[in-house]
Amino acid sequence: MKNNKTDTLLFLEQLARYLTIKNWQIAFELEYAIIWQRELGHQILEITVPKPSAEDSDEILEKTLKKLANFEEKTVETLKLNISNQYTDKLSVRVVGESVKDGTIPLDDGVKLFEKTKHLINALALSAKNKKAVFGHNSGGKNVAEFMSQVRLGQTQIGSYIVNLSYPVENIDVKDQNEIIQAISFSRSVSHNLVNSLKKLKEKITHYENNPTSFAELIPEGVSHNLCEAIIGLSGSEQQRKVEIKLQAGEINDEAMPSKAFNIQFDQNEIKVVQIASKYYQGEYTLPRYEIIGKIVGLHSSNLAEGGYIQVPCKIENKTVEIRIDLSPEQYQLAAEAHKTEQQIQCKGENLYINKKKGRLQKLNSMNIL
Repeated sequence: MKNNKTDTLLFLEQLARYLTIKNWQIAFELEYAIIWQRELGHQILEITVPKPSAEDSDEILEKTLKKLANFEEKTVETLKLNISNQYTDKLSVRVVGESVKDGTIPLDDGVKLFEKTKHLINALALSAKNKKAVFGHNSGGKNVAEFMSQVRLGQTQIGSYIVNLSYPVENIDVKDQNEIIQAISFSRSVSHNLVNSLKKLKEKITHYENNPTSFAELIPEGVSHNLCEAIIGLSGSEQQRKVEIKLQAGEINDEAMPSKAFNIQFDQNEIKVVQIASKYYQGEYTLPRYEIIGKIVGLHSSNLAEGGYIQVPCKIENKTVEIRIDLSPEQYQLAAEAHKTEQQIQCKGENLYINKKKGRLQKLNSMNIL
C-alpha cells in the first residue's frame, strides 16, 4: 500500500488505534502478524494485520483493508481516509448562491473566499485563547501561530462551492499534583470554541430584537468583530450568498465535544444581523427610541436664527459618551438657559447613533429642563 517504510509504520499505528476505537481486540500475535477480532451478534469477525517486518506486508494489508471496508460497508479509499484522519478535525465552509451554483466561482470572489476562511479559523483560534470584542493583527502569540501553521487546505468540491480545512488534534497527558490527567490539545479547544461561538451567535440572531448592545454577552462566548467580519466576507461583496460551516471532529477522548457532525448556516437576512454585531464590537451601533439626561457641556451655533447643537455627556454601556443633539432656534434658546443655570436637560429622540466615544441623538421628539 505504501512504499515508504516510515509511512507504512505510521499507518499501521493509526490502524491499530482505529481498530481499538471500533471495539476490535487483539486475539493473538504471530511472528509476522497480529490477529484482531470483534464480536458482531453471534459471529466473530477476524482480520490479519501484518507487522512491518513481514516481507509481504503491503499485499496482506491491502487484503485486510478490503475485508475491513466490506465489514464497514464503505470503499477502501474512504476507509483509508478515516484511518489517516481519525485525529484530525475537519472544517468545511460552503457558500451557496447564483454565482457558485455550477461549482465554480469568480476569481476575485474565490481569492476572498479563501482569505475569509483563513480569517474565520484565525478568529476562532484567537478567541479560544482570550475573549475580546476586537483582535489586532498581531494577537494570539505562540499557541495561535503554531495552530495556524498546522491548518491544511483540502480540495474544493463540486456543487455550490466548498473550502475544506483540517488540523491535527490529540490528547495530552498533564500532571495535576500527583495525578496524571488527560487533556485536549489547543487545536481541539479551537473546535470547541467554533461550536460554542457559532451556536450562540445563531441563537442571538434568531431572537434579535433591534438592540445591538445584546451582542455584548456573546464576547465571553468567543464571538468577536473578527469572527463576524469573516462570516460577512464569506457571504460575498453584497452578502448575496448563504454561508454553511461544518465541523467533523476527529476521534480523540473528548466527552465535551457535543456532536461529531456540527453544521450551522447563515442566510442573507442573518448576515445582515451579523453586520450589526460586527459594527457593535467596534463601538458603532444605533439604539432606537432613546432618552438622554445630563448637563450641557457645549453650545454651538453659527446662526441663532437657524438653531444649533449641544453636547451632553452621558453613560452608555458603562462608558462616557459625548452626545450631539441638533436643536431648533426655540430649543437652542431653552438649552442656553439650562446651560447658564447648570440644570440638567431631558431629550428624547427616535435613534441614538454611537461611534466609539461620540454619539448623536437623531430626530429629536422632545426636550425639557429638569
